[in-house]
Amino acid sequence: MLTKSGYIILGCISGNITLTGKLQEQLMQAADTANKRLKKRTLYALQSAYGSEICGLYTDISDALTALVHVEEELIQQGMARCLQWGIMQGKVNLIKDGVKSVQLGGKDLQQLKSSILALSPRKSRFVILTQHRQADYYGQLGLMLWDGMVSDWNIKRDCEALGVFLQGNEYKAAADMLNIAKPQAWKKYQSLGMARYFAIREIILSGRLAIES
Repeated sequence: MLTKSGYIILGCISGNITLTGKLQEQLMQAADTANKRLKKRTLYALQSAYGSEICGLYTDISDALTALVHVEEELIQQGMARCLQWGIMQGKVNLIKDGVKSVQLGGKDLQQLKSSILALSPRKSRFVILTQHRQADYYGQLGLMLWDGMVSDWNIKRDCEALGVFLQGNEYKAAADMLNIAKPQAWKKYQSLGMARYFAIREIILSGRLAIES
């Protein structure tokens, strides 16, 4: 059994979300997408555990935050938003062999992180950050809550297609062609969804500055 240190990330199905086979498949797909985008920036790639969790290990907090955002955005594009509660913790994990090639993450720090996530009230916050620096933890969680607030204002069912186009980085002119709508209509949709504000706070979160600087 090997032990590695870094930033542990764990996402758990929210207590008010019903676990289904389709949701399990969506979680695995979202994790795979994030892994492809962060292929060279991970100590241990995101994996699905118990069908209701996603966990991984990163060297930097910015990479862990990036993985979180990528998973969330992938779920939005699948029409399933805000179904996970998240925790990021600086600590150690055990790499436990489960079969010939399969490896599972374990250890007391991972269990502590899970306990902290389960203690969250989904109505108040979906995130907990434990970097060993109280003020950095506070600002990191505050930034994620601001970002999450923007997502909660979206009508995912109505705007899923448009959000998928914009979240892939397409500006409104390209989006108009992809959505088969007029450019003014695409621009109006971009503004109504608050995409400029969304990408501004997203950039700050991905940089990791909120969880590093006080």
